[in-house]
Amino acid sequence: MKLRLLVSVAAVLGVLALPASAPGAYVEHPTITEQEAFRGTQHFLAKKYSGWRKRAAGYIDCRPGRINRYTWSCAVGWLAGRNCWQGRVRVENEYKEDGVVYYSIRFRARPC
Repeated sequence: MKLRLLVSVAAVLGVLALPASAPGAYVEHPTITEQEAFRGTQHFLAKKYSGWRKRAAGYIDCRPGRINRYTWSCAVGWLAGRNCWQGRVRVENEYKEDGVVYYSIRFRARPC
């Protein structure tokens, strides 16, 4: 009987010792706009694909791409020399602790 009481008291104290989440611990995704999705896509392509930097022609179309308030899908395509690429870029934003918005970008492309 004493052992059961001791175990249950220890369990209650163990639960109380766990850190509670602070009231501001839940961080909501900030809204992303079409211009932010466009700039994020442009920056991503310029950084990751040398063909985008050396393109003869290209486009980024984010107008019909709103998925929800923090995700956009942009159609992209470019021609660089004899190489042609087209596909979709999915741009999501994530809110970090330091107050800076970082973008998570995934690109699915195929040759034309």
